Amino acid sequence: MMSNAAGTVGVLVTLFGFLMTFVFSLNQAGSILIAQALGRQRYARAERIRWMMLLSALLMTLPMSFALYAGRDWIISLIYSFEGDSLRYASEYLSVASWSVAASGLSLVVNSFARSIGRPAWILPSSILGNLLNAVLAYHFVSRGFGVRGVAWAGMIAVLFMIVCSAMVTFGHLRLRVSPIKSFRLFREYGKNIFSLYFPVVVEPVAYQGAQVLIGMVIAQLGAAAMAARSYSSSVYAFCFLWSVSMSQAAQYLVSHEFGKKNYEQAFSALRSCLGTAVLAGGILALLIALTSPLYLPLFSTEPEVIRNAGLLLWIAVFVEFGRTSNIVVGASLKAVGDAGYPAKIGIIFMLGLSVPLAAILGLSLKLGIVGVGIALGIDELFRGIMNFRRWRLHEKAAGNVQSYRLVPR
Repeated sequence: MMSNAAGTVGVLVTLFGFLMTFVFSLNQAGSILIAQALGRQRYARAERIRWMMLLSALLMTLPMSFALYAGRDWIISLIYSFEGDSLRYASEYLSVASWSVAASGLSLVVNSFARSIGRPAWILPSSILGNLLNAVLAYHFVSRGFGVRGVAWAGMIAVLFMIVCSAMVTFGHLRLRVSPIKSFRLFREYGKNIFSLYFPVVVEPVAYQGAQVLIGMVIAQLGAAAMAARSYSSSVYAFCFLWSVSMSQAAQYLVSHEFGKKNYEQAFSALRSCLGTAVLAGGILALLIALTSPLYLPLFSTEPEVIRNAGLLLWIAVFVEFGRTSNIVVGASLKAVGDAGYPAKIGIIFMLGLSVPLAAILGLSLKLGIVGVGIALGIDELFRGIMNFRRWRLHEKAAGNVQSYRLVPR
């Protein structure tokens, strides 16, 4: 029963990931423009963009949360075809977690203010405390019999805690003052600039998360054991994934800032340094996670099939780590220089045209199960990582042509 609940929530995470992609891309677009404005010492413009991001995030996520809450049963039955306990777990979880879309979106925007000026340490304490609070509350609620609804409440409370703490620190350092009237005026003034960059930036992650939702449908057909194996392996592998995402944000900020000052060689050097560090550290961490998996996977489940498949998924992740890291880090830097269209095109072609059909063929038709799905995802990551890296090399070779980089709205 525990594996069934964990697997159900794990599959639903792909839906939340799809929705949060729109806010995450807004943060990327806004952060790029803020870093470029600061590189040109246009501080007033940077502050206006921050207000624009806050208002846009609220207008984007509140309707999402309401729609997800009101139509949760219809969405569950339409997308995932859950039955029995899985259907009940999904409905209970979404009855609370649907509102976390708006809360998480606001949290992402507030945190991006600190990252866009190279001060992620401002929000580090609230992030650490918030995640610890989430773990403690989840354990407490589950042990008291609240089940997946308790897990959802733990996540919601933790996100609200992080929003309050991060906002107090960030707004205090930046001396921002809440002004709804000002925000609506700036929405009209700066909306065109942000959304002209937003739409190319959002395509690639939307294609990725859309593919994850479709693959989640494939995994749901494989049964509770497959869903649990994917959920547990993804939870553990998140340590590697978050490392790559953190390095991509660092690279994106440095590249945006240096491009704003037209210091192209420094921008290329920053990307090489971030990518090398991410690949080396991520590869070592992925290998350690896979090697030690027999020690900790039994803590998640006592079912041999779940443990075996989760371990195989972790080993697949080791062999595709370079592609995954290169895809995340280099893809973010391509967006920073205004070349967001390329990773978007590659994402649509490979994720929707390759990984989803291949996952269905390997997992369902060839009876490889969840391992076949993992292989399909790995092939997709490798191809996209190589293609994005080759694209960045073309930018390095064209560094002498200033016109090549007049791609981002100013």
